[in-house]
Order: sequence, then C-alpha cells, then structure tokens
Amino acid sequence: DPLQKVVEDSAFAGAPFEVQGAFFRAIRKLGSLAAVPFLKRQITRTSWLHPRGCENLRQLAEEALARIKRRGDTRRRILESSVS
Repeated sequence: DPLQKVVEDSAFAGAPFEVQGAFFRAIRKLGSLAAVPFLKRQITRTSWLHPRGCENLRQLAEEALARIKRRGDTRRRILESSVS
C-alpha cells in the first residue's frame, strides 16, 4: 500500500502532526480491517531522530485501531439486528 510505505519511511516521523493525521485517517478509511497489522506495528515504532514524532504516530495508530474496532462493533450490531 503506497500510503503505508510513506508512513513507514523514517522521515515521516518528522512530518507535521496534521500531515501524519491525514495519512492515518486515509489508511483507516481505505484499509479498514486490512490495516490492523500495519497500525499495530506503528504502536511499537521507535526512532532516535524523531522520538516525539513516533509518539504522535503511536497515538494516531491507537486512535485508528479504536475507530476500526468501534466501526466493526457497529456493523456487527446492525447485522445482528437485521437478522432478528
């Protein structure tokens, strides 16, 4: 995935928070469940050059995972209610 490759580049941790957020929102919306392994990797990411940037990446990844989980729970409830 091209978006994931950009985020995984070591320089991305030094990008402005707004740019990082836009990439994570796009990955979450486009990748959904397929993005989960990638997002989990970002939670453990470290960098000597951009420690604050990696903290931002961890935060954004955690938020994206939480939203994917909530969306999945909502979809499951909708499916269950339509079957009943």
